[in-house]
Amino acid sequence: MIMSDRGSFCSKRRMCVFRAIGLILLALMVLTQLLSCSKENTGDSSKGKKSSQNSSGTLPVRIVPETPTVADDLRATFVKSPGITYAWEINGTVMDGVSTPKLSRNLFAKHDIVTVVVWKGNEKGSATVVIGNTVPKVTSVSLDPVYVFRGVDITAVPVAVDADGDNVKFEGMWFVNGKELKKSSTVLSGDSFQRGDKISFMVRPVDDEGFGSQFITKEITIPNAQPHFVSFPPDKIEKGQYRYHVSAVDPDGDPLTYLLAVSPKGMEIDADTGILTWHAPVADSSVHQIEIVVRDSEGAQVSQNYTLNLTLSK
Repeated sequence: MIMSDRGSFCSKRRMCVFRAIGLILLALMVLTQLLSCSKENTGDSSKGKKSSQNSSGTLPVRIVPETPTVADDLRATFVKSPGITYAWEINGTVMDGVSTPKLSRNLFAKHDIVTVVVWKGNEKGSATVVIGNTVPKVTSVSLDPVYVFRGVDITAVPVAVDADGDNVKFEGMWFVNGKELKKSSTVLSGDSFQRGDKISFMVRPVDDEGFGSQFITKEITIPNAQPHFVSFPPDKIEKGQYRYHVSAVDPDGDPLTYLLAVSPKGMEIDADTGILTWHAPVADSSVHQIEIVVRDSEGAQVSQNYTLNLTLSK
């Protein structure tokens, strides 16, 4: 009796060990499957979705595509056979007048539950899908303003469409000479680039359920900037002398040259300092047109035009 009890005990112990090993193997298989399904998809979030389609009945029927959106017409697939009757349901409501293998995309919306039911004699089958999200798509990106140069902020204005009518937001990134800037915004500060730099903008649209594909603009090259005046001409002459310290700045930091394009006789301007001087004749009471030009080292120039009335100035 003692030997028999020991044998029975050992047998039960072996069964427990085998069961434990089996449970461990099963747990490892489940864990492996979960890890394989949880790999991150870095592209369009609408791609790679597994089918969640449910089928029932004795007649094998499927709905294609397997993971539909509002951009897809639905079609019931079934082994070709005469005498098949089709019916479609959306959220449990039978669609009157729809008795073909196809269902138009115009009849359903995102998150709708669509079922096709087929009959042949006493046999019946059905398949059900849930209409998934359609990710948004960027159709264009404009950069404002059209004429940019160093010191001018650039604003990217993306336009996107979403077939579901969802609210679309954007995540953008700027590139200067191929290098990604750390700050993410649709506005690029004017001090982030200089003449000759190549600028591009990458944007991804996103709705409440996923990201769309990224859109990258063509590169633009930052041109030379024109200088501009920061001084205003005086309208007074003191003791027969007219003096005006002309001042201009260049966004690129280029050296500037000043010159007179239109001026009365005897008026002069220093090409480097911009100091304009003129000894007005005592008997002169005319109205004089004056045009001052400032030019940078790249050849870009701008003019300042004004009128000097000697009758009012003295």
